[in-house]
Amino acid sequence: MADNFTPRVKAILRENGCSFVRHGKGDHEIWHSPINNRRFMIDNNIKSRHWANHTLKQAGLPKRFSLFLRIVPLPVGTQRVGERHRHHVVAGIDEMDFAGHRGRQI
Repeated sequence: MADNFTPRVKAILRENGCSFVRHGKGDHEIWHSPINNRRFMIDNNIKSRHWANHTLKQAGLPKRFSLFLRIVPLPVGTQRVGERHRHHVVAGIDEMDFAGHRGRQI
């Protein structure tokens, strides 16, 4: 179900001049960022885009991982239930339900 963001985070860090310093406890690594001249920890099993963005923030880099929404047409013959449903489904989530989430619009 969940992706492992660690390889992509490490690639972004290397592209921006960050370097591996040493192994930490468990499955963590300590890296150094020349951008803010700080050391920070990377988990080798990042399962959340939020944690991936947090790691980049510690390195002084902007967010790179966001929720990717894809609008997919409903299959032909699919019946809409009630007035609140729309013609599309967004990544398996009802578009109206998602649009109402925290007041954000798609």
